[in-house]
Amino acid sequence: MPFKSKAQMEKFREKVAKGEMPQATFDKWLAETPNPHLLPDRVEDKLRHKPFSNIKTVKPIKPIR
Repeated sequence: MPFKSKAQMEKFREKVAKGEMPQATFDKWLAETPNPHLLPDRVEDKLRHKPFSNIKTVKPIKPIR
């Protein structure tokens, strides 16, 4: 599984240093990453950036007279 961002690569590099992840797994992911130098710094969460036009509005209830 290739890395998606430089932040993800750095996080896993720290896990290898702490001993929480084997070095072989990190090396395998790095080999599968096409060009690590062209990765974005961070990947934005898709859920945060949904347009508000997709949200349905609730019609107000008319009072009974």
